[in-house]
Formats: sequence, C-alpha cells, structure tokens
Amino acid sequence: MFHIVTDSGAQDIASDSLVTVVPNRLLVDGKTLLEGVDISSSDVLRLIESRPGDVRLTAPTAADFTATYRKLIGTTKGIISIHMGKNLFKSYSAGRQAALQLVGHAKIEVIDSMSVAYAQTLLVQTAKEAIQQGESFEEIVRQVRGAVGRIYAVFFTESLEWLLRRAVETASSGSALAPETPGSGEASSAAPRMMSASHVVLSAMLGVKPILSIENGELVPIEKVRTRLQAVERLVEFAVEFDQSIKIMIMSCKTGKTGETQRMLLDRLQQEFPDRTIRQIPYCPALAALLGVDAIGLIILESETENES
Repeated sequence: MFHIVTDSGAQDIASDSLVTVVPNRLLVDGKTLLEGVDISSSDVLRLIESRPGDVRLTAPTAADFTATYRKLIGTTKGIISIHMGKNLFKSYSAGRQAALQLVGHAKIEVIDSMSVAYAQTLLVQTAKEAIQQGESFEEIVRQVRGAVGRIYAVFFTESLEWLLRRAVETASSGSALAPETPGSGEASSAAPRMMSASHVVLSAMLGVKPILSIENGELVPIEKVRTRLQAVERLVEFAVEFDQSIKIMIMSCKTGKTGETQRMLLDRLQQEFPDRTIRQIPYCPALAALLGVDAIGLIILESETENES
C-alpha cells in the first residue's frame, strides 16, 4: 500500500492509515506552536485576526519531512507527498530537500499543489481514492498531477494589510512566504506577477480592492473592484466560464461583512447553477496568512471531460 504525506495547508485532512499530515508552524510571542497539535486551526485564525502583527505562519521544515518519510520507510511501497504551492509557502521545497536525502531508500514523489487550502485538499482526496482503488504508484501520481491543472481558485479581499505584508516579505530574502529561487534543479519560472507593495498602497489610496487568482502557484491580481456587490458579480462571472459539471466551493469566515458577502455570492451561484450543490468551506490558517481573515473566494474543480475537450 502507498502512503500520502501533506502539510496542514490541506484543510479538513486528518492523519490516518493512508495520510500523514505534517503541521505548519505558528510563531507567536517567541514560541513555535504546531498547528493541530499545540493549537487548533480555529485558535490560529483568532490569533491572526486579533494580533495580525504578532503572528507568523510558516511551513514545515525539511527536517520535519525527513523524519516523517523515515518513519514510513518499510511500512509503505511508496510515498506521494503533496504540498502548498511553492510560490506561496516553502513546504514543497522542504519536501523535495527531504526526498533527495532519502534517494535509494524510499520511493517518494513530491508534488506542488500550485495552491493551498481546500484546493490542496482535493488533491489529497484524489490520491487517497486512487490508492483505495488499487492503482499503481505511477497512475496515482498521474491522476494527482492531472487534477492540479483542473483546480482553480479566485478570491476577493477587503483588507489590504496582509497583501502588503506579503509583498514586503516576498521582496526580502529568506522569507517563509518568498517564492523559491532557481537552483534546485528546476528551470526558472517567469517573474512573479503578484502585487508589489507600491501597488497595494496605491490600491488603498484609490479605494479599490483586488480580485486575486492563484495561477501557476502565484497570487495574481486579475481585476479591481470598489464594492462587495461588484466583487460578487466578478466571482460569479469567473464561475460561469465553466460548464455545469464543475464542483464549486465557497471559502470564507462567515463573519461580519464577509458573511453578508458569502450569502450574496451563494444566492447568485445558485441562480447560475441550479442543479449544483454549492459547498461552503470554512477558512484555514494558511489562507488567512496570505489574505487575512476577511477574504472570500471560490475553489472550482473542473471535470476531466471538460478539461479534455
């Protein structure tokens, strides 16, 4: 039997006989807490909301993954390790580093989800279902990598504070949120298209808020709006570009203005997709660390049939 390793960026996934979750780290008051071990995800969200300047979420280290892989050697025929997008957090880089240390000792495939939160969860579920169906290691990897290209994420955030922090941290070397740099044996990608600090400040001055898409593992601004109603319409327009066979998930914290926006968004999506069940998924800390707690967004899983057409 094969085994899945992931980080706690994949929400609503618990460790079991097929999956091991390596927790993200929360740095607060000079202490390091493990998400889901020392502190619950809901408490992490409350800290991020109440003390945004004092809280920092980081990915597991290479040592964390090495220890996890070593424990699994001898108990599994192969490991599929699925991580938060490498341009969002450094989980993928840490997993690759750990896997390289164990070359010849274990069969490990490290996969960049190119996303985070429930989008990453969908990939873990894909791998788990393939294992349960008795698929080969190569087929499991093929199915997961294929699903990466069929998952889309788009968000609207009313607070620009976290985007500004991300822009500043990304510009500084050694940041836990900084995109990876070439040198790990992979070709260099195009320059990041995420919002710079100056763009974030200018948006705040003009009173506009961004619609952000996760494209190729990067947070990319695709449009700007002034009101929540405009944001809802843009999110719906994004969804209706796909056919009726898609799976749609709304992600938000369901509080204050965000809760009102979620209700408006759900109503509009139900009008456009009357035969679809629109799932409402709570926020996870990894997403809050990128966008703050007042963002709302859609995760869309495109059907294999539509993707191939």
